[in-house]
Amino acid sequence: MCKKLFFCISMLTVLFISSSCAKISNENCVFLNERANLHEEYIISVTSIGKLDNIYVYKNKNDTEKSEVIGTTKHYLYVELHIEHQGISDPQENHELDMNDFKIKDHTGVQIDNITFVESFEAAEISKVDFATRNAIEDYAWVDTQIEPRESRDLILYFEFEKELDIINTLMVLEVDFFATKKGTDIVLINRV
Repeated sequence: MCKKLFFCISMLTVLFISSSCAKISNENCVFLNERANLHEEYIISVTSIGKLDNIYVYKNKNDTEKSEVIGTTKHYLYVELHIEHQGISDPQENHELDMNDFKIKDHTGVQIDNITFVESFEAAEISKVDFATRNAIEDYAWVDTQIEPRESRDLILYFEFEKELDIINTLMVLEVDFFATKKGTDIVLINRV
C-alpha cells in the first residue's frame, strides 16, 4: 500500500512539474506543423510550404476556372494552411476571410527563445535577409469566404517574391490576424529544431 501511495504521489508530482513547464514560454509564435490559437476561436497550422514558378488562382469573385499566373521575373511561395473554427464565441463574430488576414514578413521583430535559426537553416549565421511585408495574392478560392463554427478548412496561400530571393532558405514568418481589435499570431515557416 505504501509503495502504491508513493508511486501515485511521484506521478502526480511529475505531471504537475511537466504541465507547469509546458505553460511557461517567452515565445510569441509557433512553427511549421504546430498549432496556434488565434483569437481564442480558431486553431491554425501551416502544414507545408514550397516554391512555384507559376500558380493558378480565381482572379475574380465569380470565376469558374482558375487563371494561370506565370512568374517570368517572380516566383511564388505557397503556404498550405489548416484552420479549425472552434465555435466558442458569438456567431456574429464569424469572420469573412480577406486580404488583410495573412501577411508574410521577414525575421524583424521575431522573438523566440530556445531556438537558433542557425541550426534550423544549417547556416553560418542567422538570416539577415530583409524584405517588405506582403499580403497573399488575391485568390477567390478563399477570399470573401467564411469558415463555419465547428468546421475546418484547408487553404493554399500564394506570396510573390523576386526570383533573386531564395525563398526556401530565407527566414519567413506568416502573420495571421482576423480581427483588428484582437491579438494575432505568428507562424515561423520552419520546423522547430
